[in-house]
Amino acid sequence: MVISKKIKILAAIIVIAIVASAGVYFLFFTKPRADVIIWAAVLPSEEELTLEFIEKFHEQYPNITVELVNVADLRTRLLAAIPAGKGPDLFMWAHDWTGEFAEAGYIVPLDEYVTQDLKDEFIDVAMDACTYNNSVYALPIAAETVALIYNKDIVAEPPQNVSQLENMMKNYVIQHPGNFGIACQLDPYFVSAWPHGYGGYYFRDEDKSVGVNNTETVEGIEFFMEHFKPYMSTDTSREAQVAIFVEGKAPFLIDGPWGLGTLRDKNMSFGVTLLPKIDEIDAWPKPYTGIKVIWMSSNVYDKKKAFTFLKWLTTNTEYIKRRALELGFIPVLKDVLQDADVKADEVVSTYAEQVELGIAMPKSKEMMKVWGPVGDALNDIFLGVKTADEALDEAQQKILEALGKT
Repeated sequence: MVISKKIKILAAIIVIAIVASAGVYFLFFTKPRADVIIWAAVLPSEEELTLEFIEKFHEQYPNITVELVNVADLRTRLLAAIPAGKGPDLFMWAHDWTGEFAEAGYIVPLDEYVTQDLKDEFIDVAMDACTYNNSVYALPIAAETVALIYNKDIVAEPPQNVSQLENMMKNYVIQHPGNFGIACQLDPYFVSAWPHGYGGYYFRDEDKSVGVNNTETVEGIEFFMEHFKPYMSTDTSREAQVAIFVEGKAPFLIDGPWGLGTLRDKNMSFGVTLLPKIDEIDAWPKPYTGIKVIWMSSNVYDKKKAFTFLKWLTTNTEYIKRRALELGFIPVLKDVLQDADVKADEVVSTYAEQVELGIAMPKSKEMMKVWGPVGDALNDIFLGVKTADEALDEAQQKILEALGKT
């Protein structure tokens, strides 16, 4: 009995020693937190390039460590993390979250760091996208919108107007049964060009008005459904639509520069042209344009270090130029826009021209109540569940109720 008791005591001492040593190891040998953590939802090609430049930054600033975290469901993760006092120091997305996040206190103004000289390094529309209620909340890194991408192995000359495009799509599906005339993700952003082309709109920052069921908006969406839907797959998810184009099952794809890395990885021969003119009303389609920006979280660990990296990354001409030439992102840094190589690049220059024809996404917090109902309406119309008038009237009502305007 005595020996058994001694064995138990010895075993207990060993367990305590193991636990204690594990605690000491955890305390002294776990990986320390990076000085700057940045969250982004990016494709592998953009992630790889950014990681390369994070290494270059660390060579110049050895006392500042930076970690890039690629987050698939960025918005959901941010809305869970930031109110709980967690999350990243910096995060990147299109500018339309600015109003909502600023008013919620999820991002901090950068006015103490952003000088007029720094603002002047970027084009005006880009800095405007970073500004809310007269405070600068972000720095811009690129512009983006959608344009018409075509497979050069199938299309010799791109269409100049929708009538030409429709004839090409029609002939292709006749000659290739089971294939499609065009690939296009079905959501409010991708479809916006057509209601805007007709003079419609979803929401306006200027007067906070909702125009989802305006006559012009309905006409534009009906135009899209009449001239594009017949040549599309019924699976309108991004993954399915891009796959159709990559697999050579459609000659055209409506997409932004963020997807060009995938096409290049597949060694596709492709060209980019403007969305074709709506010849029946002699008007250009006007897609939503976004400015990709980087905000600073209200939970920032070290504001000075975070801004040092933020400024370095967004004004690094080599990084911005390679984003343009290798990934197709439209520069907003003036020096890069004037670079001879960038100006000569057909893809970048076409997307830049498309941005000029587009309309900036609203950045008011109210816009967050608009996307969902419009997306639901587009799906109902596409599937034939409701007419455009029915679906868009319902969406308008849902938005007004959500905004407390009924």
